[in-house]
Amino acid sequence: MDNSNPFSNLLGNLPPQEQHHEKKEIDTINHEEKQDSAESSKCELTMLMEEIFLFSFNPDTKKYLYLEDFAGQLKSDEEMTVELVGRALFDRLFQLSSESSAPITDATDPSIIPYLFGCYKRAEVAEKKGGKDKRVITSFQNIILSNAFTALKIPYLFEGINISEEVYALLQSSFDPLLIARESSIYTFFKDIVEMFKEEDMTNYKSELCQAFFPLLDLTKNRLKKQGSLTKNNEFWPIVRFFTFSKDLGEVLILHSTPASDNGREFEDTLLGLLFAISCIPKTDLGPFEYFDRPADQPPQTTEFTMKYIWTSLSSLHSNLNDLFYNLLKCCRDPVLNWLGSCLEKNVDKGKLWNQTTQELTPRNYVSDRFMLNFSAVLLHLSNPIVTSDEKLAKVDPEYCSVNTENRDVAHEKGVHLIGIEKETCFLPRPKDFVTSAPKFGVSSDLFFITHKALDLSTRLLHEKLVKLSQELNKLERAWRELQSARGTSTDQGIEIKERMNMRMSLYLSLRAAMTEPKFCESLMNFTTGSSKWACQIAANKKCWDDVDDITVLSEENRLPFLPEFVATNVCDAILFQRRFNALKIEETNDDLSKFLFLAYCFYFYE
Repeated sequence: MDNSNPFSNLLGNLPPQEQHHEKKEIDTINHEEKQDSAESSKCELTMLMEEIFLFSFNPDTKKYLYLEDFAGQLKSDEEMTVELVGRALFDRLFQLSSESSAPITDATDPSIIPYLFGCYKRAEVAEKKGGKDKRVITSFQNIILSNAFTALKIPYLFEGINISEEVYALLQSSFDPLLIARESSIYTFFKDIVEMFKEEDMTNYKSELCQAFFPLLDLTKNRLKKQGSLTKNNEFWPIVRFFTFSKDLGEVLILHSTPASDNGREFEDTLLGLLFAISCIPKTDLGPFEYFDRPADQPPQTTEFTMKYIWTSLSSLHSNLNDLFYNLLKCCRDPVLNWLGSCLEKNVDKGKLWNQTTQELTPRNYVSDRFMLNFSAVLLHLSNPIVTSDEKLAKVDPEYCSVNTENRDVAHEKGVHLIGIEKETCFLPRPKDFVTSAPKFGVSSDLFFITHKALDLSTRLLHEKLVKLSQELNKLERAWRELQSARGTSTDQGIEIKERMNMRMSLYLSLRAAMTEPKFCESLMNFTTGSSKWACQIAANKKCWDDVDDITVLSEENRLPFLPEFVATNVCDAILFQRRFNALKIEETNDDLSKFLFLAYCFYFYE
């Protein structure tokens, strides 16, 4: 007997004729079992196809979409395979994208990206349930992602379908606003699609990503430009937050918001710039004024209510901007810091005296005050962990300000993104031909000085503007009272003064509301306190505030020659602003007043 036959022991010592008959029965059973297994696999494949893609080849189906044309082309003996399902899916996408007469359900959804995302989620559900062939489910997911990748890369394949509109709507309806579900379906779906761009062409995938996602960003920018306001901006945050999913998407957003020219004003016309420009501050000094309509004719209660309403909206706006840039910094730090530094570099002349004395009602060369104030609010928030921690504050290196930034690439390699910082006036003459020994500066130094420069171009200028407006309003009020006691206020002159008072007061209150938002003021005071401590430590050449005692002796190793004047100017300006327009905040910071006074005494002594 042949020992290689696994059934030889079963056959025993039967006669040859009976042995042959018994072997034939066993072969028949094996063949039937294989047929049953193949039929079972085919049945499971069909069931998974119907469950995930919601279409069927069965004309009697009621629950799923019957692909009549595709099923009619199948041969009677054609084997059910994953490849066949892929062909059917492609056919279904084209069929329904061009025919929209059927009632829309999940099965008959004519969209491309939302339908594919629905399939992707149903595949995830099927996998979590268990009891299904995971290899088949994975194959189906790859088919789904491949079709979504094709739709994003070649959107014109689907005539009459706006792929960017579909992605916009999908992100709005599916996005987790808190960004806590990093493994959510929407995240993994697009993460895998981005990986497909990389796998196809590692060399040029970034330009391909830009080509695929720039239309979505253009759509968002255009809608924001038309519809965005301080109270109506929630629909745009899911879209921009989506680009913090990965380093590659973050770089796409930054590149899209980087102007091609050197005109600083163009930063405000980008998508990120439009978000920064959302404010209660009017676009020009002449209005239009969205808030504080004719305030001279309104009771104080109305003004107070409007002020608090604006603060609530500003707080929400700043929170969204803070989250956006915090996550952008985590995923692509250098491009973000480069964008922030470039924005300040292109708008540096906004703070020059000649520009302030010849203010334009319609600025053409620089970003607006509304942009720069929100820009500063975000930087204050990002810098807060630095200035409230002695350990991190000690890492801020004043020699950052001595780096020659003419060669941008070298400056960026050293961690310096504030181009032109070495040209700033310092407290003491800087040593000639000084070259810093620091190989690279950390993000603490970068953010600290970028924030100070932003404040120099925002709060300082707005503070000056508020003071001038306050003085002008006092003059107008005196003129009004004199006219009232002399000839009455119903004359043409009286009407003109009243109109002027209302217009200037609307501007004054709008500026004051934007600058006194409680959380912004708290961040500003934290930054001011931290800067005071740091500046005194630099003057006394100490690494810790507790070690700063005698500042009347200037250390030979002091680093004041590297300290820009705008650091102390910003500190003093912030204190004066709070005292003039938000006195309650000064009273809340009694514990920190010693640091401000110490700084004032320190630099008065050294001058």
